[in-house]
Amino acid sequence: MMVTSESGHVSILVNSRHPDARKNFSTAHELGHYFLHRALSPVFVDSKQVFFRDAKASAGTHWQEIEANAFAAELLMPEAKIRELF
Repeated sequence: MMVTSESGHVSILVNSRHPDARKNFSTAHELGHYFLHRALSPVFVDSKQVFFRDAKASAGTHWQEIEANAFAAELLMPEAKIRELF
């Protein structure tokens, strides 16, 4: 979850019970939303605009989720491995 307060402070919250790899991906995914979508639909808890994970999000067809996933994957790819492959 990414939460933006009315003052503009941004917090990313992840499930502490998830494995480190999942927490890293979740953090990178939320950073993707921050950099790519914050002007379109930021989560404002103070104004009750919260977007919950639903069937549409789980289906992997929502464009904002696709972009955030791609951002996370690209951010987390190890540079050395990419250079090795190409």
